Amino acid sequence: MSNKNKTVILGLIGAAAIGVIAGILLAPDNGSVVRKKIADKAVDLASTIGDFIVSGKDKIVSKANNMASEISVN
Repeated sequence: MSNKNKTVILGLIGAAAIGVIAGILLAPDNGSVVRKKIADKAVDLASTIGDFIVSGKDKIVSKANNMASEISVN
């Protein structure tokens, strides 16, 4: 995945998070309910970002291992 694609994906995730938070803040709920919703969405977003980072790390490790095995064969 190119850096441009990663930037687009992170931008979309960020924009979605901002949209969700804005929607929650504009909803006619009590403050405690709004804070709970924001906290829940923050946990979901953190999980999504964590999964994205782990996936990227796994790809980097895999490519590094492949390159190391190709170097040792040659």
